[in-house]
Amino acid sequence: MFASTDGSGLWRSFDGGETWETLDKKMTEAVSGGRQNVKQGYDVESDPNQEGVLYYATKLGIVKTNDDGETLDIVPLLSAPGEARIYDVAINPFDSNEIWYSATIGERPIFFKSFDGGQTWDIVKITTSRI
Repeated sequence: MFASTDGSGLWRSFDGGETWETLDKKMTEAVSGGRQNVKQGYDVESDPNQEGVLYYATKLGIVKTNDDGETLDIVPLLSAPGEARIYDVAINPFDSNEIWYSATIGERPIFFKSFDGGQTWDIVKITTSRI
């Protein structure tokens, strides 16, 4: 089980929530080489097709783990770290290579999609100015 809060970072539990472990240190090392605080998390999404795979949207971008949080890697995005405020991450339940995320850059809402597991991204224009 994983949980994220805006200000407390990413947490995991292997016993149904009885005890929790913070992944703050691992996250900080993976995302910024230990230089920045990554406790602002906005969304956490597990891959429904792959055990142990999780995507975590932070203030600096999207982080992925393939092993329940033991190791963490930055997902390459079109925006620079911290440029986009990422609200949601979604994985197609029938195809793990299809990933979507919604964000704002400044005040402009925008969708991004990938059909190759996050290696490349396309922008999807939306017809609203609402976040």
